[in-house]
Amino acid sequence: MKKLTCVMLLGLLLIQPSLSNNDDDDDEDSKDDGNDIDPEDDEVPDKRTRLPIGISRSPKRKPLECFVCAYKAETPMRACLDPNKFRVHTITCHSVEDRCFTSVIAHASAYEAVVRGCRSGCVGSPDTTCCEFDRCNNQAFSMPLPSLQKPQIVYEREREQDNLQRSEVSRRADREREKIISMADIEPPEMMETPQKAKGKANNLHPTVWFFVTILLLLQTVARVIV
Repeated sequence: MKKLTCVMLLGLLLIQPSLSNNDDDDDEDSKDDGNDIDPEDDEVPDKRTRLPIGISRSPKRKPLECFVCAYKAETPMRACLDPNKFRVHTITCHSVEDRCFTSVIAHASAYEAVVRGCRSGCVGSPDTTCCEFDRCNNQAFSMPLPSLQKPQIVYEREREQDNLQRSEVSRRADREREKIISMADIEPPEMMETPQKAKGKANNLHPTVWFFVTILLLLQTVARVIV
């Protein structure tokens, strides 16, 4: 009996430490679970606070809106309308890289249109003025001066006048030729010489002429005799 009681006591003593170890393990597991939940709760507000900082550093770019320009025909300088004061038509660009541009189309001595649109890669020239940002540039841009070339209608009229003048000149020349030909074919009686007039002209020769003629005849006869 003593042996049995001793064995029972030893068994109880061995079982108690194992139970205490199990309880400690359970407590540690519960603590670990609690610790795992707490960091997640702490990290959520951190993430929420960091989101606005990232957005402020890299804001999203929106396509530009090009405002239509107006101009006065009597002034050489044209300026964009202010969209805050006037109701203007807007054009939204498709790409973020596009910029507003103003193109003026002039034909002869008149301006046909002022075109507004979007274009990538701004180019500055007398005919095209690009705008920066999302509105027209406040500086006035100079319109191309009307070309000094004459319109097609003026050229056609001048050609018609030249053709008429040439035709009139040619007609006058033809008339003059006809007159000259007619006068050469039929001479008037006043212009025709009669034999009596021819004799009168011969008699009216100057005496010095007769003198030189006689000398020439004498020289010819002397030369013949000498030969």
